[in-house]
Amino acid sequence: MSLTTDVLSNLATLGLKQCLARQESVVVRVVSKNFLALLNGWVDGVEVHGRGWQSPRGVTCRAIAVRAGAIGVEVGAVLRGQIILRETVQATAQLDLNAQDFNNFLGSVLLKDTLARLVIDQELLTGLRVEGLQDQQMFLSGIWGAERRDFVLTAGATGKAVVTGGTPQLAQALQDFLNTLTVDLHGLELGLDCFSLNQDILRLKAKARIWQFPGALSF
Repeated sequence: MSLTTDVLSNLATLGLKQCLARQESVVVRVVSKNFLALLNGWVDGVEVHGRGWQSPRGVTCRAIAVRAGAIGVEVGAVLRGQIILRETVQATAQLDLNAQDFNNFLGSVLLKDTLARLVIDQELLTGLRVEGLQDQQMFLSGIWGAERRDFVLTAGATGKAVVTGGTPQLAQALQDFLNTLTVDLHGLELGLDCFSLNQDILRLKAKARIWQFPGALSF
């Protein structure tokens, strides 16, 4: 077996399907313009598109798209049926979430440590959840000061989060939390860049770093 874009695409597609608990579609497109570079494990770009993904522990999304530039892989590993990256790769990502998806995300182990730092006036904001999406607004609530506080999330002119409601300090803390959110998806690190709201879908755009192909997921 020689290294081709089809071999890489099929291997990556199979690997992603195996680490997900459920998926409606997984499509991996590998681009190579230099055959000799390809034989040495280098490609010009990779795109991953998926719909209806669910991780083993219930993190979900309606759709996902990840785009990366030049990537190097270990040729010997590919021939053994594995994908091992030679170096960290910069990429971009886009995720479409509905209200339940975002609640699954908020309640997952992915954000456990991050949410534990959401402390305002020495008191933790807990129980953060989405109550609904309507008219390009997301309605959230969280418990602070023994009361459930209501918030409204909208997208600013540059796509950054704008939060109102609760108290000024709470709204600012939640706004800063969303605008600086970074999530490690076990080999793919996402740093939230901007977002938009359209009917019942929250679209997140993120800068990404990829340092390993995902294996068994623990989230």
